[in-house]
Amino acid sequence: MAVKMSLPPNRVHMHYKKLTFRLPGNNITTTINMMEDSGASVCTLYEDDVKNLWFPRPTNIPLNAIIGRLPLSTSNGSINQPIMKVEICLPHDGQVVIPWTPIQVMLFEGKKLSGCSERLMGPVLRRMAFTATAPDNRDRLFVANDRQELIDLIPDADVSQAFMPDLPLDPHDPNDPLFDSDLN
Repeated sequence: MAVKMSLPPNRVHMHYKKLTFRLPGNNITTTINMMEDSGASVCTLYEDDVKNLWFPRPTNIPLNAIIGRLPLSTSNGSINQPIMKVEICLPHDGQVVIPWTPIQVMLFEGKKLSGCSERLMGPVLRRMAFTATAPDNRDRLFVANDRQELIDLIPDADVSQAFMPDLPLDPHDPNDPLFDSDLN
């Protein structure tokens, strides 16, 4: 059955959607609000998120659940993050946009705290569904599991009326340093 949805942006023009996760061959699930970042190459979760997929809930993730490590270069240096395989499902209004699909996820230590890196969907939405945006100044992300449904979902838009909105900024004091690192 064709399923379609329109995701509105948050105040900084990012899109979030809840994905459901489970371990392969397991029925214990957890649903997590994930950020759709079109540049993310891997789905990211926190250690605490994944522990919810076992019963009883373990103190540590079993080491045999880790299938490898992914070396990454970041602005803070190199990291070598653990990778495990889970299954995801994208439900919407009682229907399924993406059925249970095995994917690799990169784990971050601990639990998601305010100010920590977002949980990223990775490429799953772009690889398992049809996605589009429209220059209608509403910044919505359109998703469907059927091409024609996606085309029908996209609004007519006058590109000449499109504009780039400003981000919601905190005021800058000209006496403050340019970067936080300049405080040291």
